[in-house]
Amino acid sequence: MQLAVQLSVRRDPMSSQSLALGELLLSYVGPEPERVRTAIALLARDDAARMRHFLECAATDYRDVLWWAEQEKSEAEERRLLGGMTVNERLSHLGLMSAWDAAIAARDRKAAEALLARCAIPNSDVAKVIEGKIGRV
Repeated sequence: MQLAVQLSVRRDPMSSQSLALGELLLSYVGPEPERVRTAIALLARDDAARMRHFLECAATDYRDVLWWAEQEKSEAEERRLLGGMTVNERLSHLGLMSAWDAAIAARDRKAAEALLARCAIPNSDVAKVIEGKIGRV
């Protein structure tokens, strides 16, 4: 792995920050190093402090880091999927339609806002959606 990193640096000069992150990532030497390093890189998002945190976590129990990375991937896929859906499609997909109908029938803005947040509706659109269903208060 280290040789591959050195070779890629020679072909493609990287920033000193990228090199430092790469070296930091290579400091993990526990079980399943390739999988764990990949998971740490995903979770750290090019942030050295986050990378150190996840390296420490991996030293304690590398399986936690692997699980968190899988969760991150699943949540990213869910966000991607929801991005192409209407509000009603999102509510239905997440099994929230009954709760939404109850919140609207009760004119419960707080509950409606919470449901829309779970559907990943942008904050800028939440008030518009609620006003369309409940009206202005």
